Amino acid sequence: MRDARHMIGGRPHADADSVRAAWDAHAARSVQLFGGFPNRPVAEGLDDRRKDVSAAAYVSDGRWVADCPVCAGGVAVWPHGMRDACCFDCGTLVSVSCPPASVVGAAVAVLRHRPTTNQHWVPGVESVDDLKAENLSRGYLFVEAV
Repeated sequence: MRDARHMIGGRPHADADSVRAAWDAHAARSVQLFGGFPNRPVAEGLDDRRKDVSAAAYVSDGRWVADCPVCAGGVAVWPHGMRDACCFDCGTLVSVSCPPASVVGAAVAVLRHRPTTNQHWVPGVESVDDLKAENLSRGYLFVEAV
């Protein structure tokens, strides 16, 4: 399953510092090439990118993402690797909430049996048991871990 390490830049990142460096590089390129981010007017500046906002992580098309609460842009997330994320549409740094690691692990184990384009999960809306039932109803193989 792809997360922020795989969705930012041309190569996977090994750690949170590398991901954050990619955010900063993207911000610098956006300023240099376009004068700012697509959803942030140049007049607002880029000095204060961190806002007191949060978003919930979810899975869409086999990717861990969240919705930016400032501009509704898609945000790449790394559950349990990083508790923040950067919106590349407006530059806002967002605090991200994720379910407990055990729940994430159980959900990912179920989702892996689906084609990537069918790997979707909204924690708090769907339980792991809901995902298992969907797998069974759609004929995706799933073997319960012992």
